[in-house]
Amino acid sequence: MEKNSLLTVTIGFLFCTVILTACGGGGGGGGGSKIVAPTYDGGASVAAKTTVIMPGDIDCPNGGVLVETGIDVSGNGLLDDDEVSNFEKICSGAATLINLTEEGAGFNCANGGIKIDVGLDASGEGTLDVDEITATDYICNGEILVGGAPQTTVNPVDASAITHLGEITINFSEPMNSTTLLLGGDMGPESDGGEWTSFYTLKLSPSTLAGWIAGTARTLTVDAEDLNGNPITQLSLSYDVERILYVSVDHGNASNINPGTQDAPKASIPSAIAVYNLYSTTGEIRVAAGLYRNELTGQVVELFDGLKLYGGYSPVDWSLRDPEEYKSIITNANGGGTAIEPRCTVCAGFGISTSTIVDGFEIYGASGSYSSSIFAQAGAALIIQNNTIYGGQGSTVSYGIINVSSSPIIQNNIINGGSGASSFAISNYSGSSALIQNNTIDGGSGATWSRGIYTKDSSPTIQNNTINGGSGGVSHGIYNYNDSPTIENNIIDGGKGVNTSVGIVSTTSSALSYLATPIIQNNVIRGGSGGNSSEGIDLYETSPVIQSNIIDGGTGGLYSHGILSDFSIPVIRNNTINGGSGGDETTGITLFANYSAASLFTIENNIVFTADTASVANHCINEGNVSLLLRNNDLLSCSTALYVNYVGTGGNCSGDTTRDCLTAIADVNSLSDTTASDNVSVDPLFEDIDGTDNDITTMDDNDWHLTFSSPTSVTTGGLDGGPLGEDFGFTTDKDGTTRTGNNTTGWSMGAYEYD
Repeated sequence: MEKNSLLTVTIGFLFCTVILTACGGGGGGGGGSKIVAPTYDGGASVAAKTTVIMPGDIDCPNGGVLVETGIDVSGNGLLDDDEVSNFEKICSGAATLINLTEEGAGFNCANGGIKIDVGLDASGEGTLDVDEITATDYICNGEILVGGAPQTTVNPVDASAITHLGEITINFSEPMNSTTLLLGGDMGPESDGGEWTSFYTLKLSPSTLAGWIAGTARTLTVDAEDLNGNPITQLSLSYDVERILYVSVDHGNASNINPGTQDAPKASIPSAIAVYNLYSTTGEIRVAAGLYRNELTGQVVELFDGLKLYGGYSPVDWSLRDPEEYKSIITNANGGGTAIEPRCTVCAGFGISTSTIVDGFEIYGASGSYSSSIFAQAGAALIIQNNTIYGGQGSTVSYGIINVSSSPIIQNNIINGGSGASSFAISNYSGSSALIQNNTIDGGSGATWSRGIYTKDSSPTIQNNTINGGSGGVSHGIYNYNDSPTIENNIIDGGKGVNTSVGIVSTTSSALSYLATPIIQNNVIRGGSGGNSSEGIDLYETSPVIQSNIIDGGTGGLYSHGILSDFSIPVIRNNTINGGSGGDETTGITLFANYSAASLFTIENNIVFTADTASVANHCINEGNVSLLLRNNDLLSCSTALYVNYVGTGGNCSGDTTRDCLTAIADVNSLSDTTASDNVSVDPLFEDIDGTDNDITTMDDNDWHLTFSSPTSVTTGGLDGGPLGEDFGFTTDKDGTTRTGNNTTGWSMGAYEYD
């Protein structure tokens, strides 16, 4: 029986028909009779008594019967008041009777007990006949108390996890003496002291709404004795306490005054976070599907260290989680924001570590001047994963994620820069060192600029992403300013800029010339489809290392360049480079002046070609008065010139007498002002240069691996980087295949090794 329970059966107020003197007289005071359970040899037994409830009772307005049970500790054969551990109220109705009779030991009650028959007095005789019984219930005696140490079972079991508001239930094999209970360990003092729901069952709960203190391997010890004085073997338990709150805006019982349980969830995320802030502890918040509008409360989702925020739960079953099916959407339509502190929907600041997680949401930025979906600053190092993020509609700039002096881990998200005047999917400022991996990134539709990733004075690691510059006025897949990021294993497209599109831009201010040294390796890079021009990579005053990439200049309306370098000192090795399909002019590599004549451009082991479809010029390499180390490259499919050499005067290029257009590879290797050697011009016989659709401008199905038929001048004609790659600083190709390194047989040219 449940302690303090109220039976829903209604009975008549005709208690003179109750058997065993339930209507008064005999056996006890207060107008109630005592029904005593049998006594057995070897220990105490369970006893019971009934008492008439007079009309006017708060639970039974028409009266009824109170049935009480407990252990006959005194052994006097009666149930004394201090021995009552459970009771039930049976309330009266109109013309309904009950009979209480002793029930012998048997099928219904193993140790005997009380049988309760209920029914309507159809005959009007004032007695309950057998054919008038409509319901029967039993109150059974407990088991006989015997000697020996009590056995225990615990739920949750030892060494398992428990929520901060979770109950711990201990069941005993013998009836226990509650006065002997001793609780210790970490969690004993945090408990409510325990509630005995029967002589056999103890429930432990936290003493306050703060719950158990969260942490791993938190201890609890339990000591107690049974009614015969036999002690249990001390329980020594350990739990990982997880602080979990539940939020469901559409739950029928949702309210911000709720404790945040599954049955009584919070209605808003900030309200749940406030509970954790109040108790200054870590925890987890689980958010069901629904629309969570920050603008309605004037609050944002302000994270704190250790908080794990998970969306995507079913609104009707907390055991189900699928962020794609159960969308937990967070918005913030409020205005405002500045360039250094944009309006944010989710905000993270000082002290936030990787123990803080945002996972499984759709997050929309605000509509202020500067809007962001997520703003991380002041060293925040949270994990942002498995979300869909939109930058909002900032009238000046919209950001999907903006990092200022922070180092978050951003992984497995879909991120869009939004539709601000300028839109950036991810921006990194002021020494941010974010890890950006395995995301799908789009720069958005900013009318001025759209950028997949923008970095300034930072050194992020950007790897294994699919990045598109968006559809802004000028679109960039990645834009680096004064930065030295590592960019590897990505698929990068410059986007659909109205004027210009670029896969990767790397630039610095003149005061920091050449100090930026980005590493760009093992990527597929396409310039996009800018209305006027497109470039795979655009360099200005930087010193990048560009190696083992597939690069395509794109389909710019007028111009396309695989790599465009201006006042830079790049090292370009083992890339496969297509200048693209520009309308008027296309060039594999374009090199403008570098500051120091003593600083050499390095172009080695590349395969450089064009689609050879431009109407005016198709160049493999266009050199503009720079110092160049040009060795072991394959230059082909460039009908205007394999190499354009700046000579100042007397050049033979059509319409430009400052340059010579060289169409023979022997002339390239004989350049007097450039260190050139061992370059070839042969068809590398790729696996499938233009893919199954026979369109070289669609990159997804193009396969530029070398084949069995590829000439050895390409497959082994490259420079050898050394057995350990010590000459070049790398040993593998774009696929991760180890390049042959024995200083005798050359590496393959291009991005892919073929041995």
